[in-house]
Amino acid sequence: MEFAPVFRRAVDEFNAGHFHEAHELWERLWNEAEGDERRLLQALVQAAVGFHKAEIGVPNGARKLWTSALRLLDATGDAELGIDVAKLRETLRRSLSAFAGETPRIERF
Repeated sequence: MEFAPVFRRAVDEFNAGHFHEAHELWERLWNEAEGDERRLLQALVQAAVGFHKAEIGVPNGARKLWTSALRLLDATGDAELGIDVAKLRETLRRSLSAFAGETPRIERF
């Protein structure tokens, strides 16, 4: 499996609000990844599933997943694999604060 095209597709799915689909794609990559890359992918999976949980009305599950994702993202740089991790952290923190109603996006460089 080629990492970059699948990763980009997952980002596109996430940005389109297709959180379940994004999670599935990132999880496939996560299964094969190692080290820092694996940690970032795990955080992205958790973030996506968290937004899916929020959509289907499971706020406690969403908060738990976002908290776990933030813990992993706090151990990564602000820009990894071509995405703005710092911006994603901000989005997750705002979402944790009260489901800010913001449509989540992952910014590319």
